[in-house]
Amino acid sequence: MYKFTVFCYFCLIFVSGAYASVQQFLYEDITPKCCKQEELLSLAGWHNQRRVFNCIPDEKRVSYVLTSEILDDFPWNSSDIFSDNACVDDTINEETNIRETIKIQLNDSTIITKLNLNFFPKCCPTHSSYDTKIHKCVRLKNESTSNYTSFTEDYLNEHLLNGMFFIQPGLSDCVTVIADYQLSFFDFSLIDENRGFYLESLNKTFSYGSYCVDKVYNSDNHVARICHPDLSICRHNIFQDDKIRCIRKCCPDGQVYRGGGKCKFDFAHGLDFENSSKIVNINEPFATVQGHSCRKYIADPSWDYTLDEMGTIRLYLKERIHKSPFENTYCYEHVDFGLTHGTTLFMCFTYTDKNRIEFQISRIALTLSCVFLILTLLAYLLLPEMQNLHGKTLMCHCGSLLVAFLTLVVLQFHPVIGGSGCIAAGYVIVYTFLAAFMWSNIMCFDIWWTFGIRLFLCYSH
Repeated sequence: MYKFTVFCYFCLIFVSGAYASVQQFLYEDITPKCCKQEELLSLAGWHNQRRVFNCIPDEKRVSYVLTSEILDDFPWNSSDIFSDNACVDDTINEETNIRETIKIQLNDSTIITKLNLNFFPKCCPTHSSYDTKIHKCVRLKNESTSNYTSFTEDYLNEHLLNGMFFIQPGLSDCVTVIADYQLSFFDFSLIDENRGFYLESLNKTFSYGSYCVDKVYNSDNHVARICHPDLSICRHNIFQDDKIRCIRKCCPDGQVYRGGGKCKFDFAHGLDFENSSKIVNINEPFATVQGHSCRKYIADPSWDYTLDEMGTIRLYLKERIHKSPFENTYCYEHVDFGLTHGTTLFMCFTYTDKNRIEFQISRIALTLSCVFLILTLLAYLLLPEMQNLHGKTLMCHCGSLLVAFLTLVVLQFHPVIGGSGCIAAGYVIVYTFLAAFMWSNIMCFDIWWTFGIRLFLCYSH
């Protein structure tokens, strides 16, 4: 009887500790969500001195309000103004352009309240699980018919009768390295009163904001993703069996290159090396070093290279092997733009002192060329007697060269222009240089026509 009493006592402590951990993240308000799960609020304007909100598609979906109920009659019509209606949702602040969660209440007036919520550290969006092999989130199409359930269904839904959760998936604020750890079990008791998480395999507690937890895709197991403060967990030689291979990712966690050269939120894609023959020990787990700010270019797929056990790119050249360690020379990222789709290798431009001097000289030369081309154009514009056929041809030639050189100067001083700006600059340079050479051909023909024909006639007589 005594043993049974002690057992029940410890069980009570365990359950009460888990409940207290949940309460740290639960916002005790059962107000419904305004818009559908894949939408957020947008300020549409003012009506009778009241702010009017509409629901729009949530393209980024970097945070979620998880409630027990979602309204099906929002936005409210004029008859609802005098009712005591309320709902909560995310919106983008028009002044600061910052995403925030607000509560809208209608009674005698419209009351907008900004909610300060503690986000729950879930690795993936609400009804998704984490694929530990590809480092991506996979949405469960139908949890009721699937063999496996999501973390939300297992641990969060049961508390929604008492409040709401604010979920901010992933570790996009991590600037070092993220490693994944399989958990033998998960319970809220692993989270202490300061919202720190205890990882049994490392016998260490990680602070709030440096970890996230979720279920493993197609499994009943759980995973904890940890943002480590430095690269000490990374393997730097083949004898460090207790370390893990680190691979640098171009964008922050939960972001990819989609529609251009800027990182955009997309949890559905990770680093997929399954069909790659260039990865040594392809089934070995790896950690991801976060982000890269170097100027980079897409590596040619035909290059002969491998990614070894230390996360180093070995590029096999004709005369030597060029090594690119993960710290600062390359990165991988999922790309969905143009003809490029899938996990892609990017290499950093390497600069020597000689390269820097050459770029400086090039900038100065291009700037001086632009100055003298402008002076030439001004001279011909201010002197009408010089605006004959040859003069107008020369003005067109100088104008084309001036636009081409100015574009090159802008790119020299601002080399990180991406997306549509980079494409437009490329077309401008190609067009204006072709136009300059065409006007040069016309000038040559004009000179031959003016002087060559006369000389021929003189010699013939």
